[in-house]
Amino acid sequence: MSIAANKVRGIMCAKVDDADEARLAKEHNNANVIAISSHQLGFAAKDIVDSYLKANFIGTERYTKRINKIYELEKKKSYK
Repeated sequence: MSIAANKVRGIMCAKVDDADEARLAKEHNNANVIAISSHQLGFAAKDIVDSYLKANFIGTERYTKRINKIYELEKKKSYK
């Protein structure tokens, strides 16, 4: 699902398996969507979502440059 979601302009989706990955997806990649495996049902899914929602994008130069490169590719549609 993350692959399909990332085909939509403006979506930055990360496939996450645990709460740490969810937090890092937001902090480092400014993910605005997460995809959770069906194996993570119940309390694990709640922890993953809570961790994602509580996190904030760090916005360091390194992370911002990486994200901007992705959006530039998206604008050029060179990822066909």
